Amino acid sequence: MTDSTLFLAGNTPDAPRSDLPDLLAALAADLRRVDYTLDGVAGLLGESAYRALNRDQLIPALLATEKALEGERAGGDPAGGDPAAAALAAVVRLWLLAEPQKRATLDAALPGIGADGLVELGLVEPVPGSAVG
Repeated sequence: MTDSTLFLAGNTPDAPRSDLPDLLAALAADLRRVDYTLDGVAGLLGESAYRALNRDQLIPALLATEKALEGERAGGDPAGGDPAAAALAAVVRLWLLAEPQKRATLDAALPGIGADGLVELGLVEPVPGSAVG
């Protein structure tokens, strides 16, 4: 696997593993740090997109999370660049919106466990053919 490998949540066999308490504790700490809660997700998405997501309408949430990720990529932009929002957006895109995420994105969003830890727990798997270089 390379840095360009994409990871997808979902159809991982025998998931999740519960025999790795240190990894589970790291995951729990990371999820608390990014505020992966109902209120945290609602705050990130905004009221309209959150309500749409609750009706299984994904596009508003995809747009809201893309905006958070773009803001982080904008760097010094005073209107964007919120690493906490970008981390939460990556987690929301992975688990709530079923959008593959790059290793670097997962490692930044969940530094305690990272992509390798998520794979070891059986929570994500590499997307076949996504690694380049």
